[in-house]
Amino acid sequence: MERDGRTSRTAGRGGAGSDQVELSTLSRALHSSASSRSDRIDQLTSLYRTGQYQVDSAQVSHSMVSEALQASAASASAGT
Repeated sequence: MERDGRTSRTAGRGGAGSDQVELSTLSRALHSSASSRSDRIDQLTSLYRTGQYQVDSAQVSHSMVSEALQASAASASAGT
């Protein structure tokens, strides 16, 4: 069975005995996203180590409040 839950049946069914791997669109997107995230983490690590990383406290606080309001609205709409 493959990572995306599908089964590939090429070996043993009269084929040339070669293996075949099929990547789903989701799998490719996740790999791309992970690669982009890794690059961003490397960039932030470098900035932090050289003392150049600057936190925008206004943006952080805005994001925290926005996420809290969204969570509260989702909780209220779910009836909890």
